[in-house]
Amino acid sequence: MRRLIVLLYGVIVVAELVLQSVLPLTPTFTDRFELSTVEAGWLLAAASVAALVVSIPSGLLADRLGPRRITIAATWLLAGSSLAQGLAGEFWVLLLARLGFGLAFGAIWTAGLAWLADSAPPERRSAVLAACMTVAGVGAAAGPAYAGLLAEHVSLRAPFLLTAGAAAAIGAALLLPAAGVGRSEREHVRFLETVRVARRERRILGAAAMILLAGLVASAVGLLVPLQLGDNGLSSGAIGIAFSVSAGVFTLVSAYVARLGERAVRIDVVAAALVALGVSLTIVIASTSTPAVLAFVLLRAPCFAILFTLAYPLAATGAHRAALGRGAILGFLNVTWGFATLVGPLAGGGIAQAAGERVVYGLLVGVCLGAAALLLARPARRALARPEMAG
Repeated sequence: MRRLIVLLYGVIVVAELVLQSVLPLTPTFTDRFELSTVEAGWLLAAASVAALVVSIPSGLLADRLGPRRITIAATWLLAGSSLAQGLAGEFWVLLLARLGFGLAFGAIWTAGLAWLADSAPPERRSAVLAACMTVAGVGAAAGPAYAGLLAEHVSLRAPFLLTAGAAAAIGAALLLPAAGVGRSEREHVRFLETVRVARRERRILGAAAMILLAGLVASAVGLLVPLQLGDNGLSSGAIGIAFSVSAGVFTLVSAYVARLGERAVRIDVVAAALVALGVSLTIVIASTSTPAVLAFVLLRAPCFAILFTLAYPLAATGAHRAALGRGAILGFLNVTWGFATLVGPLAGGGIAQAAGERVVYGLLVGVCLGAAALLLARPARRALARPEMAG
């Protein structure tokens, strides 16, 4: 079991490295392939769009065929798409490779987590799933520096070729019987029936709300905060350092929450994180000076760490309680995240342009505090308090 967990965590880290690698390399690709701004935008968006499309289908297939098969196939697709990105000599090849990577990424975050949920002992399930966000934070924090330094000092191909080799090695290890085959604890349920049952399970709805809110806030401020810091005169390097430090705080807090396991999967903890996030947003409402914005960047990290880390184990326990396949539920959670990260920048940017950044932050404060109040309401507390760990 421990070997399987390490291998699946390794897949998540490699996938996050590939996801983040394109960010510092976009200017290089733009110059090499003479891309327009729109084409560069498609290069950045391709993986997210593909991950959105594949999340629910891969979850349903994981419930029907078993998450092991889907995860291994996705790992090999991760290796192949990474190799294709490294060897791409034309823009359309690179774009197709990013689309292929997005399919692998979405399937890994759906079927891979379902495999972990089915394989982990009941008493460790919450901790194992929560730690997925911790290891993802490590990959996300390291990805830009990893790709940028290798591309600068070795070659543009080097970051992708190394991740392709790592993914292939993990894929081969997962094929070995010793890696574990997981177990199917629930019968396959049709999609429409899954939706009907899930609508009545407050743990699943609570997890989706957490992901939706955290995704909306993270993506909206992810657009507005760098622009504000840039207007204040900070260089791109300084802005990058600030967000890297914030990612480090996220990872540390996520690791602590994951270590607590099911003890942390409580609605009062979630509500407290939402309140703290709302309070942190008041800093940038009060002042848009560089110290204030940087303070917000750091203080928001623990709140995001709690919300993102607890969402997956909460959804998994809800799926166990409702006798639903984890693949479909985790796929739904990933789609919710994808929707939030698409809507957040668009809505945040539009409102900021029309009424100013402070209005956006004020609306987000209201959303966070309102959601916390709803979660703390008596019916929600009864349904979402300390989840039962179905065996």
